[in-house]
Amino acid sequence: MSRELLTRRSTKLIGKVVAVVVMGVVFGLAVYLDPEQTDPVWESIGLLTAGLVFLVLTYEGLSRLIGWPLYKLFGKSGPESLSSLGYHDTPSFPASAWPPQPSVRHAVLLIGVYLGGVTLVWLVLGGIIGAATVDDPRSIEEKIIPVLPGGLLSALLLGMMCVWLAVQWLRNRRGIDVRPIAAWCRPSVPDVTVYLTVGLLLGLVYISIAVWLAPPDESTSFGVVSTAASESLAVRIAWAIGGLAVAPFIEEFLFRGVLFGTVARTRGVGVALVVATVPFVLLHLPETGSYWPALLGITTMAVVANIARLRTGKLASAVATHFGYNLMLVVVAMWAYS
Repeated sequence: MSRELLTRRSTKLIGKVVAVVVMGVVFGLAVYLDPEQTDPVWESIGLLTAGLVFLVLTYEGLSRLIGWPLYKLFGKSGPESLSSLGYHDTPSFPASAWPPQPSVRHAVLLIGVYLGGVTLVWLVLGGIIGAATVDDPRSIEEKIIPVLPGGLLSALLLGMMCVWLAVQWLRNRRGIDVRPIAAWCRPSVPDVTVYLTVGLLLGLVYISIAVWLAPPDESTSFGVVSTAASESLAVRIAWAIGGLAVAPFIEEFLFRGVLFGTVARTRGVGVALVVATVPFVLLHLPETGSYWPALLGITTMAVVANIARLRTGKLASAVATHFGYNLMLVVVAMWAYS
């Protein structure tokens, strides 16, 4: 067995193990928050976690996402070895060599699949919470706070897994590969460093406005996920993992990747900038609520992420911008509410 093949198999295995460990952490939080397992909500989270572990073991979705950087560090870095993992090494190849390209409706399909997976988890948890707490006078937002650690991570991971399955279906059954049009290729370390710094600065600007110019008052409303930043440590950890390890990658792949690429190819870059920004901002509107600095911050970040993807030709630059923005918010929230 060659060293390259051994390294490739090892990194896939490591990625799979890490993915299972992540799921175990979710289940562990459920047990920690309800050690007697008397609450049916936590039992449902345990079952949902087991189902997600099964999907990971079966389809290796997270194993590829986690195994790829490990393979880049310890394996051969040529295009042939990367393509064996399912990733293109460069976006610059002749158009005649491209496989059939996705259209805007395929981008909309992937976004719908992601939102469907996320919504399904919250609907299931909401139904269980409603049935288990019929006589509880608290609002649904207050009731859902205890299940945020498991619910948030489960929703994001299930949405990401649904997208991965849809991408595989398009490639294997329809012959459509979305990766070239989404600029899914080898990251450039200088570009990632620059736009990571830009994302951090954008987050710092938003926080400065929120603290000094327009601090929120009691009448300011936020979404359930946004309020998680001020809850217990377990809830904040789940919020941080979702905001750093999942959301920047899957959201940028969908909006700045597939949607931007398909619209730019057919309608031009100007239209693509608008189309890739507006739905993204609308998706976050329930969380920004009536607080205009939050809406301004997420809109500015989306525009800059579009510019990063356009200027560098690589999705990793947009991901770095989003990651840096979220990282600043997570660090400040962890410090402020510790």
